[in-house]
Amino acid sequence: TTGSASRMAVVFAVEVLPVALFGLLSGTVVQRWGTRRTMLVADAAAAPLIALVPILHAAGVLSFGLLLAIVFAISTFATPYFSSTRLLVAEILRDDERGVAQANSLLEGAIQLAGFAGPALAGVLIGTLSATSVLWIDACSYLVSFLLLVAFVPRVEVPPATEEATGVLAGLRFILRDRLLRAIGAISFLFGIFVPFLFVALPL
Repeated sequence: TTGSASRMAVVFAVEVLPVALFGLLSGTVVQRWGTRRTMLVADAAAAPLIALVPILHAAGVLSFGLLLAIVFAISTFATPYFSSTRLLVAEILRDDERGVAQANSLLEGAIQLAGFAGPALAGVLIGTLSATSVLWIDACSYLVSFLLLVAFVPRVEVPPATEEATGVLAGLRFILRDRLLRAIGAISFLFGIFVPFLFVALPL
């Protein structure tokens, strides 16, 4: 509505901030709640939070500061959700290594396809329907995700973690001990931080 590229960049930065602040802590949340429960809570929280944006906008009370607070809250719930999507397959198909590999390939393919097609589709829908209408669609998609998880994803009893594998920094220590994982982690971190900001910088 403002046409401000700098404000868009601030919104994007606030969206990324919870990943940096709570990324390690989210692992503890997923470990205690389990992947299915974490995803259900995140979906249940994201739907009304996203719907707040068009509701407050229509009421004429959506300030920029309030928008930033909502975006931060949405991203806070999205951080453990993102981890859970990767772990859920391994939990369900724990004893089937081939099945885990195939399911992860399908999952990653779907995520990458959505990454390419999603922004293009969003641009078409925003131009056709308006941004507020697309936000309503987005909010409904989280409700659909919640219902699909309830209907099709079984509860899985995860064995308690060993003392060595618990704690906020356990996963980080595991990665740092392995040379290959250190390299992959560093590349993923740099890619995840700098490439999205490149896309934000292009309009500027």
